Amino acid sequence: MVTWQVLTESVRGATHHRNGLRNQDAVDHYQAEGGLPLIVAVADGHGSTRCTHSHLGAKFAVEAAIDSVLTVFDSPDLTLPQIRTLAEKLPQTLTHCWHDKVDSYLKKLGIEDCLRTKTPTKNRYLPFGTTLLVTCVLKDCILYWQIGDGDIVVIQADGMLITPIPNDARLLGNDTTSLCNKKPWQDFRDAFIPIVEPPKAIFLITDGYKNSFKQVDGFYQALTDINEFISTDGADSVKQDLAGWLNETSQQGSGDDISLAVIYGAEEK
Repeated sequence: MVTWQVLTESVRGATHHRNGLRNQDAVDHYQAEGGLPLIVAVADGHGSTRCTHSHLGAKFAVEAAIDSVLTVFDSPDLTLPQIRTLAEKLPQTLTHCWHDKVDSYLKKLGIEDCLRTKTPTKNRYLPFGTTLLVTCVLKDCILYWQIGDGDIVVIQADGMLITPIPNDARLLGNDTTSLCNKKPWQDFRDAFIPIVEPPKAIFLITDGYKNSFKQVDGFYQALTDINEFISTDGADSVKQDLAGWLNETSQQGSGDDISLAVIYGAEEK
């Protein structure tokens, strides 16, 4: 029997260090006392001159993801068809939850202060713009949701790497879909994967990591190496070194913030 565990790390990008900007990413997870459900969320705030509060938008996004998934999948007796139907409706629930968190913050701080950007906008959510990656592990299936760029990569039981989320042709260069867009639930992509053989690992990573590699093969090899280090050296050892690895990758590559979460299976003895 496999027990699921999670390892996370988030580092401020080299460019943000040089420019005195904060980390715009957020990562969080929830695991029930019995192990399932396990929910992991990673968000990447846009950090542009118009998205002045995107670090908060990312924080609210991972909170909304966990809150929403727990609310929607609150019954252990759901059938696979029921889970699939609920999974398709989750993006709208999640978006409303994120809107509520942003609205609550605006009300507390003062809307005029929060919306003071270089480009005036009627979109109250634009300053909080962020992408989002979410994975939920249940007993018999794994659910995935994504809006915007970033990567979800699964190392299957046979060692092969797959990307369960379909590509979005609109994501070119720095262009990305976002939670701050109008009707963002329509821009979510999702996947429903029944568990036949549990995967070795599931990675959720902001785009600063992949963009640091000249070739995509190097990116996939790095994920494979991290999973191998977890298996051979242990998660505690990897946790001690992971921030250093990610910082070095950012310095030598994209210069962007990098956040990574890995769900990995450990055989019960």
